[in-house]
Amino acid sequence: QPITRIDPSGMDCVVVFIHGTMSNDKTFSKEFMNHAAKSLGAVAVHNYAWQSSSRKLGSTANRNSIQGDEAEAFKDFIERISEKNPGLPVVVVGHSNGGNVAAFAAQNGAPINAIIRLGSPPDALITPERMQNVIVFDVFDPNDSVAGSERNIAQAGGFQGGRHAGSCWYTIQVDAPASLWNFTPAGIEKHMNMHSVSVWNQLLKDNDFKRFSESMRNYKKR
Repeated sequence: QPITRIDPSGMDCVVVFIHGTMSNDKTFSKEFMNHAAKSLGAVAVHNYAWQSSSRKLGSTANRNSIQGDEAEAFKDFIERISEKNPGLPVVVVGHSNGGNVAAFAAQNGAPINAIIRLGSPPDALITPERMQNVIVFDVFDPNDSVAGSERNIAQAGGFQGGRHAGSCWYTIQVDAPASLWNFTPAGIEKHMNMHSVSVWNQLLKDNDFKRFSESMRNYKKR
């Protein structure tokens, strides 16, 4: 794997959060960001906002922007972050299509070491074979009506442990919270709650993700 546990006195990592379609940088609560960043040993945290009005459009309408303009803008942002933090791994936490923007940016050469995709819709152009030196955690709830689907369940079997050009792909199924008394349909609410402390705590119980989070907390600049 491109990132390994080296030294408990290490230098940790940089964490970047990116929201999804029809959303903004207020998507992530401070509680969630603090919890996730702490578990990864982040020395710097950034909450990125999409650069174009495409975030207001539906996922089909902004498909080209996700793969093109938004991915390129995010790549530029990651490059600036990496330059300011030389030697430190960059971990991206993306909700919904934010995870897809991050994946396309990585495919285009953004210096991203790992992407944690929370409820990111499956995309035929986002596969282990198209990544280089990136660890991907594809996190999904099959009852998420936006991203959870038969395709995602099939992806879990097809991509799990997939390796290519230094990349490694893990697919983790979770149970996102949903209120029985909420007026929002449960499947939509589950999608909205993929970036919750509850989901993150489920990730921390997964052996692969646990090893990864430990490697970030114990990372030492080369």
